[in-house]
Amino acid sequence: TEVNVSWVDKTAGVQKLKPTPFQGGSREPYYLAAVWSARPYVQDLGLAGFVNHPVLGTDELPDHWKGYDALDVLVVDAPEISSMTPSQSKALLQWIECGGRVIVVGEPTWTPNSIDPYLAQLLPCGVVGGTEDNLASVFMGLIAPKTVPSALRVSLHPRAYALQSSADGKVPLWIREARGCGTVEFMPFHPRVLPWLNKKSGPFWGHNL
Repeated sequence: TEVNVSWVDKTAGVQKLKPTPFQGGSREPYYLAAVWSARPYVQDLGLAGFVNHPVLGTDELPDHWKGYDALDVLVVDAPEISSMTPSQSKALLQWIECGGRVIVVGEPTWTPNSIDPYLAQLLPCGVVGGTEDNLASVFMGLIAPKTVPSALRVSLHPRAYALQSSADGKVPLWIREARGCGTVEFMPFHPRVLPWLNKKSGPFWGHNL
């Protein structure tokens, strides 16, 4: 079942998402997710078939935090940050503080000098640079151990914690930090590097969302 999402202007002047009703059947609860990305295709995130994920360009982001009201989660994947307006930058941070949830997808090529300062501000950790390779882990919802080929080295903020780590407990693979009433989360790898990820649906996103 599809959920069509479109931007509409409310009488109060706030640009909001307005989803059509979802008939999820046995697959409830249903998460309304959007992906903020400059990539033309996001199939390699592995979200297809599990959550609705319209791809939003930076120019489509709300300029007021109430514009995110309809979303359960915003997935941030290779966004075009340089074209954000000050109002958009402020709105996203305010939405998180007011209860929003953001999941940032990482890239193993990031370094402390290459990551955009605004994106770095969103993360629940600092980017150290370099990678940890061939990491075995049992992800939530998966019975057998799986391997993450490469994960970015990071240093957790004092209030952040690892939801998921490598089997030896040394390398965080899914990091969460509370921000006001909301949360920011970070995957220090990109799902496209996971050859075992079910591209249509499955327990990886199901249990982590």
